[in-house]
Amino acid sequence: IQYKSLHDHFNNDDHHIDDKNNNKLTSTNNNSSSTTTTKNNITRRNNNNKDRYNARSSNNNNNNRTTNNQLNEQNLILDRARRSVADIETLGCDITTELGRNTETIESSQRNVNELNRMTNDANRILTRMKKRWF
Repeated sequence: IQYKSLHDHFNNDDHHIDDKNNNKLTSTNNNSSSTTTTKNNITRRNNNNKDRYNARSSNNNNNNRTTNNQLNEQNLILDRARRSVADIETLGCDITTELGRNTETIESSQRNVNELNRMTNDANRILTRMKKRWF
């Protein structure tokens, strides 16, 4: 009976040792699995971060394109406005020149009218004197 007990004892120890080795193997497998899981998690996080970065980068590129388009449109509007201002300045100068000529014409006409009035007054005086002599 004792022999069986010792045998059982040794066999149990062998199982115990095997269990310990199995636990070590399992633990190693668990560690390997854990390491693989951790690596997978890190890879997944890195991929998510890349996706987020790429999405942000894409959004930034879209925003930059939109901003550049808006700036180009604003530059075109400013160029048109500058051309309009230049055209208006030219037109204003032309109008000022024409008004100057018209002013000279009006002043000349005013002088002629004044001269005509003076001549008419002189003629009226002469006729009045002639009338007095005859009647």
